[in-house]
Amino acid sequence: MKKFTDLNENDSIETIASVLKTELDNYKKEYEEMKKDGIIDEVEQKRILATMSELENKAKELKEKIENETTKKIMDEIINIINEEQNRITNINNQEVKLSEEGKTLN
Repeated sequence: MKKFTDLNENDSIETIASVLKTELDNYKKEYEEMKKDGIIDEVEQKRILATMSELENKAKELKEKIENETTKKIMDEIINIINEEQNRITNINNQEVKLSEEGKTLN
């Protein structure tokens, strides 16, 4: 299977969507594994978010090169899904930091 960095505008939308979805799923799984022990390593989380951002940027780059309007709409949906996942991870982290800070003030 292709890596997302190897995708180009000549790839079919099925290939592009499949590769981007697989990559996103891998990052989501990795993040969920990090959460299992109750401690999220900030460095690892930043790495996952940075890579997801690269995924989003690649999707945007591909969208700009694609001429078919239907395919562009599909790319918009893919970009939205990636962005929503980034926001979810960021929001979870922000909530956990807030809870941690509140716990410190309660003690």
